[in-house]
Amino acid sequence: MIAQVAGRLAAKQADRVMILTAGGVGYEIVVPLSVMERLPAAGEAVSLATELVVREDGWSLYGFSDEAERRFFQRLIGVSGVGPKIAIALMSALGVERGVRALRERNIALLASVSGIGKKTAERLALELADKLGEFEAAAGGAGAGAGSATAAGGVADAALRALERLGYASAEADRALRQALAADGGADAATLVRRALQLLTHGSQVTTPDALPDERLTDAALRPSRLDEFVGQAKVKESLQIAIDAATQRREPLDHTLFFGPPGLGKTTLALLMAQELGVSVRTTSGPVLERPGDLVGLLTALKPRDILFIDEVHRLRPALEEFLYPAMEDYRVDVRIAEGPHAQTIPMALERFTLIGATTRFGLLTPPMRARFGLVERLSYYPPDDLAQIIGRSAGILDVPADPAGIAEIARRSRGTPRVANRLLKRVRDYAQVRAGGKITAAVAVEALKRLDVDEFGLDDMDGRILKTIIEQFDGGPVGLTTIAAAVGEDAGTLEEVYEPFLMQQGFLARTPRGRCATAGAYRHFGFTPPKVSEQPTIFDG
Repeated sequence: MIAQVAGRLAAKQADRVMILTAGGVGYEIVVPLSVMERLPAAGEAVSLATELVVREDGWSLYGFSDEAERRFFQRLIGVSGVGPKIAIALMSALGVERGVRALRERNIALLASVSGIGKKTAERLALELADKLGEFEAAAGGAGAGAGSATAAGGVADAALRALERLGYASAEADRALRQALAADGGADAATLVRRALQLLTHGSQVTTPDALPDERLTDAALRPSRLDEFVGQAKVKESLQIAIDAATQRREPLDHTLFFGPPGLGKTTLALLMAQELGVSVRTTSGPVLERPGDLVGLLTALKPRDILFIDEVHRLRPALEEFLYPAMEDYRVDVRIAEGPHAQTIPMALERFTLIGATTRFGLLTPPMRARFGLVERLSYYPPDDLAQIIGRSAGILDVPADPAGIAEIARRSRGTPRVANRLLKRVRDYAQVRAGGKITAAVAVEALKRLDVDEFGLDDMDGRILKTIIEQFDGGPVGLTTIAAAVGEDAGTLEEVYEPFLMQQGFLARTPRGRCATAGAYRHFGFTPPKVSEQPTIFDG
C-alpha cells in the first residue's frame, strides 16, 4: 500500500499530477478538484496522502490533501456500485464538507447533480453512509459558519464550481473547465477562476476586430461598408452616431449603450460593426436566442476589454434570467453570481471593464421597460427610398464586378422592398441570370425578365405577398379576417406574417390592420385585377 507520496511537482494535467520523488521515481496521481486548487507551481515540493486502488484492468493512485479526505474517499468507494471515478467526481463537485452534509441530510437532489451519479446511486450512497460519517461531523458542521466567505464553504475551487453551476453549466463540464484553468494557471481567487473557466467554456463566441481578416473572402460581409461615411441612407441616425462616437473618442470613454430597432435587413448589424471600426475597438457578436444560460452571457461580458462592444441581435428574445445579469453589467459594470441562498447568501462579485452594449431588435415593444431604460442611444431605422437603394446596389455591383447600367440598377432598387438586404439578394440573382442568358450585363430589360422569373413584381411583391392578399380578397371577401386564419390559409407561421410581410404591405397601401382583423385595400384589388367593392356611405338622420 502506498499511503503517502512526497517529492517535487513535475507536471499538472486536467485531472492528475506527476510527482517526482527524491529517488527519481515518478508517480502519476489522480486528484479531486479541491486538491488541484491547492497545489503549488510545478517544480515545488509537495506531499499527498494517497490511496492505491487495484482493479483487474490496472492500478491507479489517488491523491488527497490530508488523511480526512483519503478516509472519505475510502468510505465512498466502499459503497456497492461506486467506483473511484464517481468518488472523485463527488469530491470535486461537493468537497468533503458539502458531501458529508448532503449524505447525512439525504439530499438526493444534490447528490444526483454530480456527473455520473443517478438517482438510484444517490439513494444508495445516502442509505449506506448517512449514519457512518461521524468522524467527519466537525468538518460538516463547520462548513456553515461564515457563509459569506468563499473559502469558508469548501475552498475557492468549490465556490467557483458552484458559481458555474449557478450560471447554467453541468457539474461535469464546470469541473472539467476548472481543472484546465487550474492546471494552466495555478491557484487564484474565486472570481478569477470563474473568469478563466468561462473563457474555456465560451471559446466559440464570434469576435470581430476592426481590421479585415487576411483570409476574408468575397461574401455578404464584403458588401458591407468599411467606414461610417460609406454607409448609405439613414442620414439622421448616422449624424447622431457620428456625434456620439466623436465625443466618446475625445473623452476616451466607452460609448453609451445603444439600441437599434426597425424591420429586418436595414443595417443594424452593419452599423454596430462600423461603430467598432470608428472607435478602434473589438466587437463580440451574438444573438438573444443563442444565449441559453447565464454563463453564456457572463462569459462574453468577462472577456470584454476596455471600451469593447458587445452586440446582441434580437435582444428582445433574451431570457429573463439573463436580463437580470445584464442590468448591473450595463449600469455598474459588474456581475454578482450567487452561490448560496438564505440570509447569508454567498456571492462572487466580478468586476467588468467599461464596455458598450449595442442591441438590435425588430420588436421594440417586446423589450421590457427596465431594458429599454438602460440604453442611452435609441435609434429607429426606416425603410430606404429607391434612390438610396440604387446607390447601395451600384456599390455592390462594383464590388461583385458586375456590369450594370443605371436603368437596370433602378429597376432592382424599385423592387427591393426598401431593404438593402433584399436589394443585394436580388442583385445576385439578376447577376446569375445576366451571366447565363444576357451576356453578363444588367440592363432594365434583363432586370425585369430576371425578377419576373423570381416572382417579384414592379412593387416588390413576391409570391407570398400575392398569396396573402389574394387569400384575403378571394376567400374572405377582402376582410376583415384574423391573422391566425390567414396564416392557416397560406400555410405560413403567424409570427412570420406579422413581422416580415405585413409591415411592407401596409407601407405600400395594400393591407389595412383594423381592430376586427386584416383588410385588403382598394389598391390591392386593382393591383391583382379585381374590382374594389363599393363603399356604402354612412346614412345620416336627414336621409329619408
